[in-house]
Amino acid sequence: MTSAFYIIAVNRAAGIIAFIDRRSPKHAAGDYWGRKPSRDELPALIHTSDVACGLWNRGQGPENPALGKIEYSLVGPIVNFETEKIILEICGQDHAPRCPGIDFAITDQRAQALLGSPNGQAVGLFLAQHKRQMGGEYFVNKVTLFNSDLVVSRPYNLFTVQGSTTEEQT
Repeated sequence: MTSAFYIIAVNRAAGIIAFIDRRSPKHAAGDYWGRKPSRDELPALIHTSDVACGLWNRGQGPENPALGKIEYSLVGPIVNFETEKIILEICGQDHAPRCPGIDFAITDQRAQALLGSPNGQAVGLFLAQHKRQMGGEYFVNKVTLFNSDLVVSRPYNLFTVQGSTTEEQT
């Protein structure tokens, strides 16, 4: 047992996948076992992106092959220290602005920093590593950074995704 978990919400009809909370087998096992696990001690599915791909494609079949083109990926609430440091540097304060937040085009270094953060990497890997399963090429074109309207809130990143399905590319 690694003590790993994934809380991922999927709404294919709305085109959104949300990474709510997660702890990979590699990191969870290290904490749980008190040592760094070797690769052969870990389960076959160790990456958030692989689990997310399976959940996204769940229910797809001959009767609904084109159900849900991905348009958004929500990550949060963010509790990862490294990502929080990036957000602090971007905002220049100890919290992100309240919803609707700030938008950054992917050409902006701030958006690239958020996509390259530990929390953003799950989104990037999900899109980059699973093109065939996703039915096309997708990429992040905008990142929105925000806090909810709650008094005590953690930041969120909304990654806007664009791309085309394999059918649209032909």
